[in-house]
Amino acid sequence: MAKEKKLCGQEKKFLWPRKKIFVAKKKNFLGQEIFAKFASNIIYCLTTNYVIMIKVKAVERKVGFNKEGKTLWYPAIHLHSNVDFEEFIELVSDETTISSADIKAVFDRASKVLIRLLKDGKSVDCGDMGTFRPSITVRTGAGVETADKVDATLVGKAKVIYTPRIKVRTALKDVRIERAESALDVAYKSAGKKPGGSEGGGSSSGGSGGEGGF
Repeated sequence: MAKEKKLCGQEKKFLWPRKKIFVAKKKNFLGQEIFAKFASNIIYCLTTNYVIMIKVKAVERKVGFNKEGKTLWYPAIHLHSNVDFEEFIELVSDETTISSADIKAVFDRASKVLIRLLKDGKSVDCGDMGTFRPSITVRTGAGVETADKVDATLVGKAKVIYTPRIKVRTALKDVRIERAESALDVAYKSAGKKPGGSEGGGSSSGGSGGEGGF
């Protein structure tokens, strides 16, 4: 019994310091994993496990501004569901050892830092996710004859331009595209002023070469 008590005491002296060291290392590793693999984990969710196929429906659109009211049918993406922010966070968490609460905290802080840097006129590289940079639009007819007449009053508004990296830009290169059921097709009259506009597809002018058959 004396030996058992001695061993128990040694075990306590041995385990508790080790537990503190382990927790410290775990926290350090958690921070490194969040910031080092944050972008790649998100891209993995977007491009690997959850892109199975894209379905297209038929959307009727008016051709140009013709008075005859001629219409043609074009393919448009059918968005069968939306992934909200909470679900997206859970999906990213499932691919990592990071909790959803930690990932959400990083998102919240990252957006604040991104906005601050953009307002400071800086381009921000977000790894595999792409680059965000500030830009401006110029007022219509705002051109002037000499450089000294250029000032801030000629600027229409400031905006943010997002440029995806090649991993995101080519994410759908080999995705399977299938025709959706005809019940999802949208005729011109029932489509309103912007038929199918919220779900992608061809241009309303009907002139693009990428609007071919299904």
